[in-house]
Amino acid sequence: MPKNTEPESKPTVEPTTIEETTEKVTTAEEPTKEEPTTAKHSESSVTTESSTGTKADETKSTVYSTETPETAAIAKENETSVSTTETTAASVKCTVKMVDAENKAINNLNLELHSTPQAAVTDANGCAAFDSIEFGSHTLSAKAADGTTEGSVSFTIAEGNTLALNGNVITAPNGADFILTVRYDQNNLELVSIHDNAARSSEVILGIEDYAEWIGAFLFGVGIAMAMYLCVYAISSAVRRRK
Repeated sequence: MPKNTEPESKPTVEPTTIEETTEKVTTAEEPTKEEPTTAKHSESSVTTESSTGTKADETKSTVYSTETPETAAIAKENETSVSTTETTAASVKCTVKMVDAENKAINNLNLELHSTPQAAVTDANGCAAFDSIEFGSHTLSAKAADGTTEGSVSFTIAEGNTLALNGNVITAPNGADFILTVRYDQNNLELVSIHDNAARSSEVILGIEDYAEWIGAFLFGVGIAMAMYLCVYAISSAVRRRK
């Protein structure tokens, strides 16, 4: 009799292996799929940064475009006016008048003022102007044509309510404008007197600062002489008529 033979069952290793392989492949591919995601995140962040930069650039362009030439000119004028106000409030203006031992004006004399160096040459009236002189210690020097110092004097400008000269100390209000007379004799400089420039500027321009009293007395004498002459002439004319 034939033997009952049961069909041999084949092992199901291959499907299992395929599924596991598929799972392994899928598992292995998952990190690979995440890389584009990461790349996308990077791209989006870059895009965000670049878009932010673009917006910033657009903002800057807007700011600059709103600044017209007129606005820039007004801003510059405001800065200049503020700077000028600060300079005026912290300094004085001095006109130095150089005279010799006989109080005669010394013209064409080179002068140099420190601490902030300023140079000037005296005019026909012996005057040289220096602007924006700060309060503090200074030195005035007389220079030869070759730049050699022939004489100098040190002095101090102090802030005060009135204009005054005490030795080598000048007291002046903020923004004061004054005339400082300096005697230059045998290479020695000496501070002589100080006057308000606003009150005596006309005398300085005319060059009669030291002779105003003499001129006034002269004119007064001429007036008296003319009056006496007219009186004598009138009396003599009356006497002649009587004769």
